[in-house]
Amino acid sequence: MRGRTGVSRLGLALVLAVFISGPHGTAQVPGLVPAIPARERELDLFTREIGGGSPREPAVRILRYGRRGSLERPGALDIPQVGRAFILHAYDLLAPVGRTVEVRRMPGYRGWLEFEPGAFAIPLEEQRFELVYGGARWQTGNDDTSDLRVTAGPLLVRGRGEARLDRFPGGDGTDGLRLRVLRGRFEVLRGDELLAVLAPEQERRFALEGDDREGPVTDLALARTRISEGLEEATIRLQKGELPADLQAELWESVLELGPLYAHAEVNALPNVPHPDLLLRFLGEALRLLAAFSFTPPPYTGM
Repeated sequence: MRGRTGVSRLGLALVLAVFISGPHGTAQVPGLVPAIPARERELDLFTREIGGGSPREPAVRILRYGRRGSLERPGALDIPQVGRAFILHAYDLLAPVGRTVEVRRMPGYRGWLEFEPGAFAIPLEEQRFELVYGGARWQTGNDDTSDLRVTAGPLLVRGRGEARLDRFPGGDGTDGLRLRVLRGRFEVLRGDELLAVLAPEQERRFALEGDDREGPVTDLALARTRISEGLEEATIRLQKGELPADLQAELWESVLELGPLYAHAEVNALPNVPHPDLLLRFLGEALRLLAAFSFTPPPYTGM
């Protein structure tokens, strides 16, 4: 990221202009920005709410910007009955509220993940999810040949069987991932390095990159500056008719940085967090651009 310290009013106006609806699959402001792809990739997943809680309360929030090129405000998907299914798109920000959400791969519903209330996750493909924050349970058959993967920043988890994952801030302010294997065999990698192979009843915590923390409010402010600068630069580049791959990668890294900080602040109702709605909006705008240009994160990535 370049060393700018904030976003100009013109820059913010341009960012918003990017998302104004255009005809059938484009978002365009004549004379200001070029047409932007508005791809919506429905994932071949069966997703439903499970567990207790009031059926009249929202089970999950899905943040999805950019339906048919327009800008959608964050909203709650209210599912009135337990067991009701709904659809996920690539780069949705999934946040269970009152009940656990189960995601099964199709066809055949082979392998599934459960995201608990308070978790934040981003489905990238049918077989890959980014665990941004909170707890998840993973189950596949021991003979399942699927390549289901869960990433958490620079870490990648793969395997077969049953396991529990928790992404959480440690008491020392660091970011960590805890993996407990209940059945089967799971591997944890950072880049090309195999960090661990865990068997049943084994548990281990892994530190994530970016552990220099200055406090939640300061960290959020720094992450907000970086993602807003990235969005401003993206808008400038889009006026020239391009969004280079390296800038897409920077936007993704900004999401990986801001996402866990925002989720932790929201779930724990941290005080003195400035403009939380703006933080969520920045996340949505970045994810909308990544989806629009069909960005594919590398298998292993990090700040």
